[in-house]
Amino acid sequence: AAVERLGSDVRALTYLMQSESPPSRPLRAKRRMVGLIIGDASGEAKGALLCRGAKIEYVTAEWTDSAKGQSSNWREATNLVDRIEELSKEEQAWDMEVITLTDNEVFERTFWKGSSTNEKLHETILRLRKISLTRRLRTLVYHISGERMKRIGVDGLSRGDMYEGVLAGGDPLDYVPFNEGANARSEGRVEEWVKTWWGPFTLRTLTPEGWFEAAHGSAPCLWMPPPAAMAVALEQFAKARHKRPEVPHVFVVPRLMTGHWRKELSKDADVLFTVRVGVSFWSSSQCEPLIVAIALPFVTRRVSPESWRGPWVVRGSCLASELHQDLARVIGPPRKGSSDQPDDLGGDVRQPSLREGTEKRAGNILRKFLERARAIPSLPEGVVREMLRPHEWRNVPKEGAGRGGGR
Repeated sequence: AAVERLGSDVRALTYLMQSESPPSRPLRAKRRMVGLIIGDASGEAKGALLCRGAKIEYVTAEWTDSAKGQSSNWREATNLVDRIEELSKEEQAWDMEVITLTDNEVFERTFWKGSSTNEKLHETILRLRKISLTRRLRTLVYHISGERMKRIGVDGLSRGDMYEGVLAGGDPLDYVPFNEGANARSEGRVEEWVKTWWGPFTLRTLTPEGWFEAAHGSAPCLWMPPPAAMAVALEQFAKARHKRPEVPHVFVVPRLMTGHWRKELSKDADVLFTVRVGVSFWSSSQCEPLIVAIALPFVTRRVSPESWRGPWVVRGSCLASELHQDLARVIGPPRKGSSDQPDDLGGDVRQPSLREGTEKRAGNILRKFLERARAIPSLPEGVVREMLRPHEWRNVPKEGAGRGGGR
């Protein structure tokens, strides 16, 4: 039997392929001009900025009564897609790259996934894809935090405030550090924090030049590339991983432009977790949290080149699951609806008093995890299989169900 979504997928393909000649998708924009669209649709109003070089245009309006009854996710997406559609009608928009910034994570994820179970949001994404195909736009959607949206000045745009951020004369790209890595933004504090839980073992911090040479050596590597360079870094990481599967790697990247790299990184990493803003090495002024990934060796050379053990993968095991749960409680972002607030320690992470805070607790958890992972090569095969057995996810029992009740 056909899957349930087959019908909607066929209709979507028919809609996208209506042109007589096959549409083409540009891999890169031919025009040097880049359009930056930033939008917000809070409450009953909406606003959007269009930045093209030194030229900045803005639009504000109120939602119709029918639109006010729709979900906030749909309103955020529709506000931006409407602006892109208006831009696409201009002659100079042909072959342009359009970067869209939003503080709505659902819109970003739906864009990169290509579909949504919400019918109206799905139709909006299809409309955006159609616009991009017919006008040969290279459209990209990136999520930024609500706090960064306020700094840019878009958050107040829907309320009629025209004198903040970009509208006050600032360069839009100065507000979104796509070109800066975590270590540069934290002035070295992120590297110091990582090495506190890595232990006394070697961990080589890579420069961009080191991605192409040092990363292919025998020493464990710490990658902290800018979000805009993650595609290049991951390409070199994959080559290094194939050459030397016995070498571990650590990635620390700000949560920006994740549509280009997060999925690929999560496939190679044994552990991937999020560090919230507000800790001593990553203050609240950074706006977006950090994503940390650890790729452990999947084979180990014991004595000689002919003596190998493995392969094994920690990802998806009980060992990794316990680590994810512990880190989420200690250093992860607050869950929606939770009253917990990040520990805004501030100051210099090198001060001993600050190491008693959140990052020290997380460091202890990570240090113990790495100790167990490093012990795997010396353990009997039966013990390793037990440590790395898949984690069994169980559904929460329904309210009122007895011991043998529902799932």
